[in-house]
Amino acid sequence: MGDASSNPPRHRAWPTVLVSVAVSAAVSAGVAWVVAGLTTPTASTVADEGTATFLIRRGNERAELQVFYKVPFASPPKLTFPEGVGEDAEVVEQRADSFKLRSSWAHIASEKTVSVVWRAEGVLVPQR
Repeated sequence: MGDASSNPPRHRAWPTVLVSVAVSAAVSAGVAWVVAGLTTPTASTVADEGTATFLIRRGNERAELQVFYKVPFASPPKLTFPEGVGEDAEVVEQRADSFKLRSSWAHIASEKTVSVVWRAEGVLVPQR
């Protein structure tokens, strides 16, 4: 018959395994929640576009035109000019609800119509 030294004591390993599995699952769920929170956008980006046209007359060569967006953005949007602004106009102010163009012409003989195609991309003001 055996003595006590030949039969090692039986350990109850399942509680340790169960705790390890529970802790591992909790950590994995926490990491997944943090990663999902970091990659999920809180607001979507929208675009607004149009053509700004203004008439420049002799004596008013530095005419300005303020262009308002259809809906206001939360902050000044990324404003681009797909066809370029060229030498006809320059942006002198940009805000969340509008931007202002100024004619770049120093002298003209009589009058000139200036058209600039624009595109604005940004986050809209949250609805209340």
